[in-house]
Amino acid sequence: MQDEQTLRAQEEAKAQNEKAIAFNKMQRCNFARQQLGVTKELRPIYSHDSKGDRQYVPDDNRQATIAAAERRVNAECN
Repeated sequence: MQDEQTLRAQEEAKAQNEKAIAFNKMQRCNFARQQLGVTKELRPIYSHDSKGDRQYVPDDNRQATIAAAERRVNAECN
């Protein structure tokens, strides 16, 4: 009886862990997709440096930035 309860508790803990992992993956995927959408918009792309200041991506680097965002979507959403 004790072994059955322990086994059930372990299975429940494993199921909860798998749900948390799936939720986190979904969150990362959604964020990557959102970032890709922002990157593809026709406005300046920027990120924040360690001081919180905006660092703009030069227009000639836009395609590389879009490609990197697409790779993040592929990595997070597959």
